[in-house]
Amino acid sequence: MYGRVRSGAKNSVGVPDSGAAILKDLLGSNKKVVGISFGNPYVLTSFPQLKTYLVAYGDMSELQVASVKAVLGSQDITGRLPISLPGLYPRGTGIQLTKK
Repeated sequence: MYGRVRSGAKNSVGVPDSGAAILKDLLGSNKKVVGISFGNPYVLTSFPQLKTYLVAYGDMSELQVASVKAVLGSQDITGRLPISLPGLYPRGTGIQLTKK
């Protein structure tokens, strides 16, 4: 997912409507979904039912490759939120998974 913050815009921390509709359909299908936010971590507030969520904090190709490697288990996942996601996760929430 990639969503830019647009000051004063409707849905200013979310993804485009077409992308949001696809994600909501996937989440409603009870399939396992891994969300990766490339950019704005607050995107999760629009999809609180998403249970697995990585935050990459940018859209550079290196972050995209690292995220794929992490999800596939070939790279460690370490990190803590430097911010709070209101109503979902407090600052400092995180995970430590080592590759197998």
